[in-house]
Amino acid sequence: MERSLEEVFELLFPTGPDADDLILELAPDGWEQSEFFFAFHPTPEQIEKWPRMSRLKTLNQPVRPGRECAVLIGLCLREVFAGHEVVAPYPIDEGTWRSTGHDIAAWLNRTIDGVSFDYMDFYMGPYDAQEVAELTPVYTLIFRRFQEHGFDFLYTYPQFYVANRGTDDDLAYKAHLETINAEKRTEIDQGPVPSIMAAYRKVFGKLPGKSEPLTP
Repeated sequence: MERSLEEVFELLFPTGPDADDLILELAPDGWEQSEFFFAFHPTPEQIEKWPRMSRLKTLNQPVRPGRECAVLIGLCLREVFAGHEVVAPYPIDEGTWRSTGHDIAAWLNRTIDGVSFDYMDFYMGPYDAQEVAELTPVYTLIFRRFQEHGFDFLYTYPQFYVANRGTDDDLAYKAHLETINAEKRTEIDQGPVPSIMAAYRKVFGKLPGKSEPLTP
């Protein structure tokens, strides 16, 4: 029987994504002393270095460890489920970046008081947060729950695409992107292990298998 992503999230986090034990696991010395704090309260220097971080700027807002922990987990769940391939003991109604972001937002809106998230809050996954925080502990937290419930994970290589209308420019740019994609695959295979793969290895004792990107 197929399960929705919201049902899977509830299975993985039965006490909710803002539970005190999750905050303690990610930030044993306190949320404000952790690097995850800066994903929601970036310093002026961080905003200057990564201008897009300004949209996360909440320096004048109170610190809400539970809410921020839940959002961080939601962002990483978007990366795991929509950016890669999840292998479950039963069919899961997985979708696109947009639909996965919608499911995460709906789950948080239902389980956390006083929030009103939209799919766009999770559409890009942890793209911004990873600039200021090492996310291996968050992925490790997720993969521990994968292991408990018989889930597995396949790493999917990042892939750039271009709409091909058959023009010479499109064909030339497509060839250029294919070169970039090949270089990125080599970088991943030969370079430092990405955080999400390092977290999987920490839990399962090996690197995840790899799957090919979907062809649009």
